[in-house]
Amino acid sequence: MSPDALLDDGLFDICAVSHPPSRIKLLNVVYRYTKGTQSELPGVYTGRASHFHLEALEGGMVAHCDGEIICQDGKELEISCIPGALRLIGT
Repeated sequence: MSPDALLDDGLFDICAVSHPPSRIKLLNVVYRYTKGTQSELPGVYTGRASHFHLEALEGGMVAHCDGEIICQDGKELEISCIPGALRLIGT
């Protein structure tokens, strides 16, 4: 979701929309996301970090990692990037 992300910098690129977004705002973010310009919208935050902590203020949250659901009703999520932990072999 971050068009300026670098694959090898050891950092997560984060994109978040301020709460609570209206349906129109969400549609605009999705439309801009397809063009890689969502960060230009007011209320859209982007940043980089090697570690972050998310906490649900009310209810639970769903978490996805690379398109896979890793949690469906979580209260807290702690995420750290471990540079060089994944080794890929290409042919």
